[in-house]
Amino acid sequence: MKHLIGSNRLAWRLSLALFAILLSVGCTYIWLTARTAKAYYQETTQRLHAQVAEHMLIEVEPFVDGLVNEAAVGQIMHAMMAVNPLLEVYIVSPEGQILSYVVLDQEVEASSIDTQPVREFISSKGANFVLGDDPRNPNQKAVFSAAPVRVDGHMLGYIYMVLATEEYTGAADVFASSNFLKMAGSSFFLTLLLAFVIGSGLILLLTRHVREVVNTVKQFATGDHGARIAVKRNDEWGVLGNNFNDMADTIVQNIDALKQVDKLRKELVANISHDLRSPISIIHGYAETLTIKYHTLPDSEKLAYLQIMIRNTERLNKMVSDLFELTRLESNLTPLQPVKLAITPFLTAMIEEFQLQAREQDIFIDLDIPSNLPTLYADPTLLERVLQNLLENALKYTPTKGRIRLDSRVESGSLVVSISNTGPGISDSDLPFLFDRYYKVPQPDHQTKSTGLGLAIVKKIMDMHRAIISVTSKPNELTTFKLIFPSS
Repeated sequence: MKHLIGSNRLAWRLSLALFAILLSVGCTYIWLTARTAKAYYQETTQRLHAQVAEHMLIEVEPFVDGLVNEAAVGQIMHAMMAVNPLLEVYIVSPEGQILSYVVLDQEVEASSIDTQPVREFISSKGANFVLGDDPRNPNQKAVFSAAPVRVDGHMLGYIYMVLATEEYTGAADVFASSNFLKMAGSSFFLTLLLAFVIGSGLILLLTRHVREVVNTVKQFATGDHGARIAVKRNDEWGVLGNNFNDMADTIVQNIDALKQVDKLRKELVANISHDLRSPISIIHGYAETLTIKYHTLPDSEKLAYLQIMIRNTERLNKMVSDLFELTRLESNLTPLQPVKLAITPFLTAMIEEFQLQAREQDIFIDLDIPSNLPTLYADPTLLERVLQNLLENALKYTPTKGRIRLDSRVESGSLVVSISNTGPGISDSDLPFLFDRYYKVPQPDHQTKSTGLGLAIVKKIMDMHRAIISVTSKPNELTTFKLIFPSS
């Protein structure tokens, strides 16, 4: 039970709030109904008896020779007892002074009344609902009927009749409290209970989506990163569910990215310790030999030792540079900044940078680039790195008198750039692993010159451009790297 209440805490709070609202609205409704019923009773009483005072003047003359006719007052007394012994009759002056009254067994506290309501009642001939003073209860208002008393055109006063006396009102209140209010109260509480039950059921029904969200969030928070909200509708709950699922996917992707970065960091440490050990050991060994045998070694051998140390420091520098470059690319620390690039002058400029080195190695570079190639949407710095790595590899593995060919064309709507070179080629067993990190094609004459990261960098940059790189090779004939860029 405790778990049920805890899991539905929101529903219980909403149910209690609904109960409080229903109770407040119900009590307000009963209070307004009672006030409205009382006002309706008073207005109805006044409208039904609006002419009572005027009719009474037909039977009696309240004034004789300008003075109150006490005999008429006594006649009024007998008439009242015959009609309604609870009526109160007052004879008042034009200014509101009570000159005489007929009230059975009651004490009249007020000596005057306000004549403004009386004049308003008479002017509307009883059509307007007006409450007047209650002489027996000066602080309260009463329902009345009134009529002016005129003799020979002179205004002598008013007949002022209180229609709902204290006893009559008390009897009506007792009746209301004993019947109407009891019935209304029973109906109200029954309706309140029914509305509360129905409302609580609806709240539980509506908040089940909230419970689903809360439970899913708890599962996700406790480590179940596969927890998702089942979205079955397109309303606000569906939007909330989709937003949570998208947020969860983003968090999982960020977690995976952090794990990948941590993995790369560990690989970086491992690779540095492994790959840097060899050149460092070589440099340290030759430096130590020079230190120990400096005075006994001939100058030519010293120079050879120093050249070996320089080559290994260059190799070390290249390895560190490539390693950090690839790490930054794989960690998305090098953002892609593509622009529209005119590929013909770009490729021409790249080839010119390598022409001098090719002539020094007695290698011929053939260029076949049409002048009407379309523009390419790419990052020029990263694309230059791709071509530089591939051309360096081509020069590295092309023998003297060999040839390198760079050509570009449009195939099936895609821009294709190919770099081919003659040489020993690559065996079929090595081709699937060529773009892996630290993979080196066994080449006894060149294995110390490669860091094993150049082609991995090329592959990563091509992936960033959503482009394709492929390689084909015929041993001792021709090796071709093909770059395929989607149309921009």
